[in-house]
Amino acid sequence: MSETEEDTERGDGGDTREAETVVSVNPATGDVNEEVVATTPEEVDEAVEAAREAQRSWEARSVNDRLRVLDVFQNHLIRRRDEVARTIAAETGKPVGEGLVTDLIPVIDAVRFLKKRGPEVMETGLDLDNIMVMDRKSKIVREPLGVLGMVTPWNYPFGIPGSQVVYALFAGNAVVLKPARETTLTGLKIEEILNDAGLPDDLLHVVPGGGSTVGQAIVESDIDQMTFTGSNAVGEMIQERCQERGVPTTMELGGSDPAVVLEDANIDKATSGIVWSRFMNCGQTCAAVKRAYAHDSVFDEFRDEIVRKVDKLRVGNGAEENVDVGPLIDEGAVDELAQQVDDSVEMGAEVLTGGERLDREGSFYAPTVLGNVTHEMPVVREETFGPVIPVMGFEDISEGIEKANDTRFGLTASVWTRDTDRGERVAREIDAGTVVVNDHGYTYGINETPWGGYKDSGHGRTHGVWGIEEVTRMKHINKGSADTVPRSLRPETTWWFPYSDDYLETMGDGIEFLYGNSVVRRARKAPKMLKELIGKKGL
Repeated sequence: MSETEEDTERGDGGDTREAETVVSVNPATGDVNEEVVATTPEEVDEAVEAAREAQRSWEARSVNDRLRVLDVFQNHLIRRRDEVARTIAAETGKPVGEGLVTDLIPVIDAVRFLKKRGPEVMETGLDLDNIMVMDRKSKIVREPLGVLGMVTPWNYPFGIPGSQVVYALFAGNAVVLKPARETTLTGLKIEEILNDAGLPDDLLHVVPGGGSTVGQAIVESDIDQMTFTGSNAVGEMIQERCQERGVPTTMELGGSDPAVVLEDANIDKATSGIVWSRFMNCGQTCAAVKRAYAHDSVFDEFRDEIVRKVDKLRVGNGAEENVDVGPLIDEGAVDELAQQVDDSVEMGAEVLTGGERLDREGSFYAPTVLGNVTHEMPVVREETFGPVIPVMGFEDISEGIEKANDTRFGLTASVWTRDTDRGERVAREIDAGTVVVNDHGYTYGINETPWGGYKDSGHGRTHGVWGIEEVTRMKHINKGSADTVPRSLRPETTWWFPYSDDYLETMGDGIEFLYGNSVVRRARKAPKMLKELIGKKGL
């Protein structure tokens, strides 16, 4: 796994040297925030070993005991929210307030959800309606997997790893986390605040470094599960290596998410929502609107409103006030985005606004709207990770759905209409893990809902009940009392040995009594079956 490969989309980026230090740089100014000593592969193995030892006692603690630590963490995070948001802004350039909303809230909300719903997911009683086992009780308990490896991205450097770590720890796991090199300081904040909240030593190890060293070391270490958020290229390599060793994986690999605007949509609302979803975090969001389609009858109005609202976006250093859109993560990201736009323009796309680098300090690209776009162009075929939106029309809803599904990705999508029932019908036809009617790009922060996609957008789910299930294994426990078989029970009426002479007839009558469709025939069997059960159960 090379660092240049990991640079694709949301993985690590920068040069390919295996440096002994990790340098955090502010992409809005070019200033160095701090240098951190990188972890060695040997230290990764030591971290996994220490985590495994700590995990055993953590698993033995009750769910409520583990929740108490997370509750303190939540309170610490609320108090230190400005500090964390400013660290995020210094490493990504995004507006401080945006970091607060899109990075901290998902983590804070994860703890809220786990406190409310988590215990019942970890141990759930089952109703057994079959009267043949009426004296038995069953429950599902969920057990931690052990030590989880995580490699997480720079675009939401607190929200993605923070929420994933919280779910893993709640379920009784330990975690070895490699944050993206660009946002190492933010990753270390997660460890710092959890430790301050009383998390036992060695349960969480944040290991800074590059993909070719630390990332690869985690994948090849003695972990029990691997979670990766980033590019398809790296995700496929990790998946292959983990499969060879029987290590389960959870993968979120990006998207090319469509917004489908129907003819009855509220155009003002639709354009405002789509512009926010596309351009928040400078367009570096896996679930952002990457392609916008509007019905031909409203296309001109839709296009003009998109352009008008994009032209009003304020670009700058997110640490300053009155900024809507910050920089891209680095110059490499600007180069890649510019190439996608330039290639698309050469193929016939029209720049309606933007379409160029901004001549200022930092890694800035102008918020851009493209028209006259076709599906052969890079800004549609590839995942465009930056502040660019192509707008296209469709003649009827079947064409709109066909265009929306014409991608190898399937993370999220949206449908915009005043008729929400119709919107749901259209949503069911779109191939994506999440489809929102009349909004887009915010459901990662709703922890009751699952997060994950179809097709090349990955597999597995984080968040919600599904997020707990992803980091645990299920065990069924069935209990019967020691007096299940009373002394008075006649051996010929039970399913235990020895089988009675009329065993076949008795069991056949029982099947018809319990499961038959004929009420009359079931009623005829009732007296005999009740007699058998009364005798069997000693009732």
